Amino acid sequence: GPLRKTLQKQFGNKMTTIFLNGPCGNIDSKTPALEHVPYGPERAAYIGETLAKQAIHALTSEQSKIVESFTLDAVSRTIRLPVRRPSAEQLALAKKVVSGEIPLEELAITGDSKRPSTTKEKVYAQEWIALAERNESTVTCEINAFRIGNLALVGVPVELFCEYGLQIKGKGNELFQRTAVAELANGYLGYIPTVLSFERGGYETRLARSSCLAPEAGPTIV
Repeated sequence: GPLRKTLQKQFGNKMTTIFLNGPCGNIDSKTPALEHVPYGPERAAYIGETLAKQAIHALTSEQSKIVESFTLDAVSRTIRLPVRRPSAEQLALAKKVVSGEIPLEELAITGDSKRPSTTKEKVYAQEWIALAERNESTVTCEINAFRIGNLALVGVPVELFCEYGLQIKGKGNELFQRTAVAELANGYLGYIPTVLSFERGGYETRLARSSCLAPEAGPTIV
């Protein structure tokens, strides 16, 4: 919203803005560079206006030019990605948590996390049970790529860690002048952490329906 309003002040109300999420599975605006801006609507406005200023600078610079004609193309590929499922021990633990055999206060599931809680205990227990009920060992993942002249736009239906986004951009930039990656495109299959992130642990890697793909999913998507 703030980005669009700032651009329309510069170029008029007919200015159309398309905003796509980049790979931000491990990105948060809680960064030292923004500590002076309150977390909430003020920070959204600050980020949007800052992005808009960069767009205005690019559009009004001497290097900017109108392209009269360009090549359009598109391609889609469907791949299968392996799914993680709870072990027999995890499933038994989850059932005991849900049934009350293990009190939520014991934090049997989330006790090793940075912010354990009784609420999370029941949520993750239910997630593990739901995943165990799935019969699939893989899921379908559709990846789309569009060409607009010298720009390549890649769409992935996941929350991609930025390291993988940079790898895709690097490969794309060998063929095109610019490559952009849009996550959460045409679906949602959960987080795609890096292999190193799986080793370190954390919220994005903890087994749930929002994070149930195997570590090799990221390299496969790239």
